[in-house]
Amino acid sequence: MVEETKKQSNPHQGNETVEKVDSLLPPAKIHLFSEDLDTLNLFDALSEDWRFGRVHLAIRGNNLDDSIEYYSRRKSPTLIIIQTETTSPEFQKRLEDLAGVCDEGTAAIVVGPVNDVQLYRHLTNIGISDYLVHPLNKEDLVEAIATSLQDIIGAVDSHLLALIGVKGGVGTTCVASMMGDILSKDFRQKTLIMDAAGANSTLWNNFSFTPSGSLIEAALAVADQDMETFERLIVKKSDHLHILNSGTENILDKPVAVEAYEMLLDYCLSIYPNVIVDTSGAPVAIKKVVLARANSVGIVTTPRVPDLSLTKMMMKGIATIPGGHNKKPMILLNKSGCAKSHEIGASDIKEALGIDDLIELPWDANMFAGAENSGEALSVQKSFAPYKNKLSDVVGTMFGISTFSHEGETQSSTGLAGFFDKLKGGK
Repeated sequence: MVEETKKQSNPHQGNETVEKVDSLLPPAKIHLFSEDLDTLNLFDALSEDWRFGRVHLAIRGNNLDDSIEYYSRRKSPTLIIIQTETTSPEFQKRLEDLAGVCDEGTAAIVVGPVNDVQLYRHLTNIGISDYLVHPLNKEDLVEAIATSLQDIIGAVDSHLLALIGVKGGVGTTCVASMMGDILSKDFRQKTLIMDAAGANSTLWNNFSFTPSGSLIEAALAVADQDMETFERLIVKKSDHLHILNSGTENILDKPVAVEAYEMLLDYCLSIYPNVIVDTSGAPVAIKKVVLARANSVGIVTTPRVPDLSLTKMMMKGIATIPGGHNKKPMILLNKSGCAKSHEIGASDIKEALGIDDLIELPWDANMFAGAENSGEALSVQKSFAPYKNKLSDVVGTMFGISTFSHEGETQSSTGLAGFFDKLKGGK
């Protein structure tokens, strides 16, 4: 109700198509004030919807007057939904009274009896997140809730890429580093790379700095709204590339609580348009949270039988995560050519995994060993060109921005763009 969300026209009016929400909604509290049986039943059904797995839903009263009385004595939630049978000037005045008793940052959706574009525009102009017409369609309601929550978090346009290795040693951290370098340098996109493993990660070594912070410190800074401390934990490698400084944790301890990491991730997505998370070495619970939130997923593996078996299992596992059925992972076949006579061919791998495409990444042991020892970024190595050629188009299409031009320019996305739209989970 405080942060005004203006829209040009009502997305629930006319012939405009409402896109289905197919991702886990962020943690939130939503209160409903209604006495309409159909609305109450629909709201109650949302608690069984997997997309609301982290959302607390509660019915707190019948109407606008009840809401004003309720929040005059209590803290307001993330989002309030109020149903009314009248949209008179008196009702609109009472909405201002509601704003006066709500905490800053609270959003509100009004469900009304009439389809009125002028009313819709007026309500959104005074700070109402959305106006819906009764009777409600479930997907319209879900879409309105999702948009309101995303507006509050500020992550509407952010893109999260989760990279997961089928086992340790397949090169997930190196792939995350290369993709982040290409996205920030060649596409000139503001990018944050962060790990989820604490002391078990060597991400810092790929960017020439010694870790001096931890995931716990970063999460606490966000919880305390201590942005000065949080900014000190961000290593700025260029105008567009940023790395979260972590790694000082006790290597035998869990790096951070799942809830704290998710809060940290929410904040990072609110200020960085592109976030790459290296999940290698992370606890399973954190991996599942990152994968559920991801717009696109990359599985790093090698062209050998055991790793491909693990890849198939990983794909099945991702499909069972809420929303995972709509996240077709990109298979990044790392270390190709390392032992060529013993490797499985790309066509056989596609058939075995039931996929149409994969990315084969060559293996240059000298380049990786040299970069590890020197602490220099992989992108400055003389042998980086083949990796850049392989990953540039993939990075552009996965993030839905543009196709890479070897002259350092960008152009409109074509070709695989339609395929990678599926990876984005409908976003």
